[in-house]
Amino acid sequence: MSQHLEEALTRRFGLEWVARDDGHGFEIKGISGEMMRVFSSRRESITTELRARAARFEEQYGRAPSQRELAHLAQASNFATRAAKNGALDVAQVHAGWADTLVQTLGVSLASVAPSVWHAGGHAGAHARGPDASGAVLTQVELELARAAQKAVALAQQEKSVWTRADVIKYLGRVLPRSGMDPAAAAALLEDLADRALASEFEPVVCLEPPELVEVPRSLLRADGRSVYQRHGGTRYATRAQLAMEERMVAQARSSGAPQLTRAQAGQLLGTDPAQLDDALAGHADDTHAQRTQSGLREDQAAAAWSALTDGRRVSVINAPAGSGKTRVLAEAARIWAEAGLGPVIGITPSQSARNTLAAGVPVSYNSAQFLGHLPGRRGARGPVPIGPGTLLVIDEASMLSGPDLADLIAYAQARGAKVILAGDISQLQAVENGGGLSLLAAALGYVRLDEPVRFRHRWEQQASLRLRDGDATVLADYDQHGRIIGGEPEQMMDAAAATYVALSADGTDTLLMAADHALRRELSRRIRDELIQLGVVQDGPALRIADGAQASPGDLIICTRNDHSVEAGEPGRALANGDLLRIDAVTPHGLLVRRALGADPRTGQRRWTDRRFLFADYRNSELGYAVTDHVAQGRTVHTGLAVITGTEDRQHAYVALTRGTDVNTAYVFTRSPKLADPAPGPPPAPELARYDRRTAGPGSQPAPAATPREALAVLAGVLDRDGQQQSATQI
Repeated sequence: MSQHLEEALTRRFGLEWVARDDGHGFEIKGISGEMMRVFSSRRESITTELRARAARFEEQYGRAPSQRELAHLAQASNFATRAAKNGALDVAQVHAGWADTLVQTLGVSLASVAPSVWHAGGHAGAHARGPDASGAVLTQVELELARAAQKAVALAQQEKSVWTRADVIKYLGRVLPRSGMDPAAAAALLEDLADRALASEFEPVVCLEPPELVEVPRSLLRADGRSVYQRHGGTRYATRAQLAMEERMVAQARSSGAPQLTRAQAGQLLGTDPAQLDDALAGHADDTHAQRTQSGLREDQAAAAWSALTDGRRVSVINAPAGSGKTRVLAEAARIWAEAGLGPVIGITPSQSARNTLAAGVPVSYNSAQFLGHLPGRRGARGPVPIGPGTLLVIDEASMLSGPDLADLIAYAQARGAKVILAGDISQLQAVENGGGLSLLAAALGYVRLDEPVRFRHRWEQQASLRLRDGDATVLADYDQHGRIIGGEPEQMMDAAAATYVALSADGTDTLLMAADHALRRELSRRIRDELIQLGVVQDGPALRIADGAQASPGDLIICTRNDHSVEAGEPGRALANGDLLRIDAVTPHGLLVRRALGADPRTGQRRWTDRRFLFADYRNSELGYAVTDHVAQGRTVHTGLAVITGTEDRQHAYVALTRGTDVNTAYVFTRSPKLADPAPGPPPAPELARYDRRTAGPGSQPAPAATPREALAVLAGVLDRDGQQQSATQI
């Protein structure tokens, strides 16, 4: 574990540690996260010079360089003032290259780094508890440990609605200060603090594991006292505060007396007969999809809106499969509420980009942090947006709201006499932190469900997406029959997905490439950028360094990663939002001149851009925009969706990734895990070399597309069988 290593380094070298800028543990004082990202080991873009160096390496050592060796060769290649020694690594040259890189990117001298981190002598273990320690020192140490344990439990609860002992140990390792104590003693301290935390010594904690139905024989008990038939480390916990918050949220959501429309009033404003809507809700209507009400809603949509608007409970839930038109339902509910004169309507979403989508139908809309008045690290510091009795709060993408935010919104509505309509999909991805709130409310209150995913142009895909949502693996045969599943080796699939994206985007098609994790997303984006530079679509320079040490130049697509309400993003009144896709037109001394992507042309599926370009000065808060994670993709609609599936994902990830496109959704499936050990002796060659050789060999050198093997269907079936739906602590 990291704490063991860090304590050993502190004890031996006297290093000091500070919290990382991403909040994930500690880093050596004097070496910033930005500096580490500059020198992080990542796949290199191959140049002619680098390929020649790799060839000389192979000639000398009898094998191609590995990924790490290629990175060292690239550093040497970037520093071209000294001659290479026939392909062998010149340590002095590489050292000079590091120094040059550091000066060019961060303006820091390499010679200044060591003195800034090195402190003579080690430290005695400040947390070691011995019989000769004074009472005052011991008390201070115990207070520090208690605060660290409290913070670790709070962080575990903030991240997940339910958590395990391993989660507490992870956060204890991140928050305990490094004091130079013996590493073995530090590890023992960590285990001891975790056990004390779970025993409610620092904060009331509840074990959510039910007791055994029958007494387990001693021969079937592990050393920790648990049955050998229980998963090791699988016991889940929650704080009493979390359980109390969920109980209070459900009670407030159930409470009656919320403002509502009468049945007749709602039916009239929707332009349909209430009895007909009753039949639709009960499932007795012949075809709720084909029939349209005077409001323009499908009958199933009108029934959902009617049910929520006439419900006297504080909260109503609409459960909507991907592409079924829930945002349209919320906009129509807002119109009807305002026309009925019950009060104002306010839209709320988890993110600014979702807020911008909802604002097209509900003009007064906020992201949840804005509405609740959050500041970084300070919940509710500014206070919530004022509302009065009769206000309707329509909350879109509610499954992505954290439990505490959802609870605060409902409590605020209760206190002010407002009504809340939640719309989301409990079968899609939920909040990154402390999710499961919408699932809890849907189970406790019940919900109305939209029936038809109208996003998809093909009728077969409308029905198939619902089966995919339910985890029905037999639906994969339909996707395979329509050529939507491609399988092969990891490198082959990444190349195939990147090549398809390049071809479609070159044609102007609005395309979204998705992966489950950031590392894979970054690698896909890097490959696509290399291809676009090769084709002349993206200029090789001038380039600026953006997040994660990546380069961006004219023609590149980047994604903004921070809301900036001071920047008008190409249209009057439209602020720059986290998740906005931008195209770089020019690099200037003051930043990037960019255009923002608009929705695809509904007729042609072509990507559209703002007519006006604007200055993006805060470009360091952006990433290459050729691939996104599934969480970022949720809520997006494009012409073509491309999903890279590694086999480690769950059903929710696959469902989101395969339902973004209106016309095409294709899965590129790894049929072999990239994490499996390679039985071949020696380090594997860097795959970038083969990619470069194929690119430069001219037409006809690209490998033929892989046929869909049965293994790809088996991998996807395993993904669909893995239900990763987040549940609240109450539901466990």
